[in-house]
Order: sequence, then structure tokens, then C-alpha cells
Amino acid sequence: MFEYESKGFLDALSGETQDGDWKRLAEEIGGEFVAGVRDGWGSASRVVWRVEPWTITLEAYKYSSRGDPGLFVMHTRVTADYITDDYFNFWVSPPGLLDDLKNFFGLENKHDIKIGDADLDRRYVFYGSDAEETRQLFENNNLRRMLAWFGSGISYGVKGADEWLSKTYRKRSFQLYYDYPGLVRDTVELRVIMELFGETLKQLRRIGSIDNG
Repeated sequence: MFEYESKGFLDALSGETQDGDWKRLAEEIGGEFVAGVRDGWGSASRVVWRVEPWTITLEAYKYSSRGDPGLFVMHTRVTADYITDDYFNFWVSPPGLLDDLKNFFGLENKHDIKIGDADLDRRYVFYGSDAEETRQLFENNNLRRMLAWFGSGISYGVKGADEWLSKTYRKRSFQLYYDYPGLVRDTVELRVIMELFGETLKQLRRIGSIDNG
């Protein structure tokens, strides 16, 4: 398990290419680096990391601006598909960011849930389809340490069903989702995000939300 005591990642930025940074990340976590097609917007590369039965994927992709279809922005995305047993879903985000995500993720009618950690309840808004299950998810001390590690917070949660897997599992496929409107090269920050995903999946299984079959 990675240690979350101190960031120090700004000192690690050395002007290397994104591919160089991401290759190093893959080596550190025991994942696989897959090179993408490079153009003027960057390299659409990915890092694939297996955590027990799940696959966590870090990737860079181009997103077309709604205001200007001809304008593309590089995004950094982390995803992990899993099969749910109870359809529990959640979203965590700093208060200001969550306001913009409510409609997109169907959270506009949900109330925030207090998880019982004064600092995290102040720094984040926790939404969940079940209040008690949300508290059980974030009883995990590793998850709490990782959330606290992010100085300005992080926004992640369940985006929705994966279409291909949902056809196979009758709409039981959910996806953990993180998206940042920019290219993240910081290997320490990316490693914490991927560790966060891995620990979230394990905790979802512990509380009975993930299918063990």
C-alpha cells in the first residue's frame, strides 16, 4: 500500500514526456503501459493495472468543447468496471465541484450524507443511494487517509452502467469513474488515485455491494 504522508510530487516534475511519466508509474505499481497515438494534443496513452479480479485503467483522451466543437482539450480519466450485487452507487466531491455534476450524475434529488469524520465531512460532500452503506464504505481508514491526502479534494464515484457488460450481466455492471479536464503527469497523484480505486473496490466487496462470483 502506498504511503500518503506527504505529497512532494511537484519536485518530481522534470519535463519528461507524459509517456515517460506514465511508464514509470506502470513500473512502480506493477501495471502495463500501453502507448497511444501522439499528435499535437498529446499522447492518448494508458496504464492498465489489475487489482485482484478488477482492471483499473488510467487513460488520456481528447474531449470536444461544447462551446466550440473545433476545440479539443486533453482529459485524464480513471475507470474500473465491476458487477454490483445491490445497485448501490455513490459520489464524492468538494462542495463547489459537485454543484456542476449533480445533473450529469443524477444526484440533484439526493441529500449529502455525513460519514462521521469531521474533517472529511467539511471538505467533501458525500452522496449515496443508501446512507448507511455510504457510511460503511467510508469507514475504511485507508480510504479516509487517501481522501485527506488531496489538498484541494478529489471528485470520483459511480458513473453508471457499462453498456457492453450490462448486456451480459443484465444492467448489473457499474463503473468507478474519475475525470480531470487536463493532462495529469504527476505520478504520485496518479498512483494515489489508482490506489483509491483499488481500495474502494475492495471495500465495496467487504460491505456486500460487489458480486463475488
